[in-house]
Amino acid sequence: MFYNDVSACLNLTLFFKVFLQGFSLLRKRDEKLVLQDFALHRSLNKLRGQN
Repeated sequence: MFYNDVSACLNLTLFFKVFLQGFSLLRKRDEKLVLQDFALHRSLNKLRGQN
């Protein structure tokens, strides 16, 4: 009984670890996309200003 509880707990912590890693990767990717978007808008505004 005790062993089952421990293994279930370990599986849960492993799942959370993987989930958090995936979540942080997604967040980093989103931040990158937002920054790229921002840079794109800025350069478009510069082009519009020159025309």
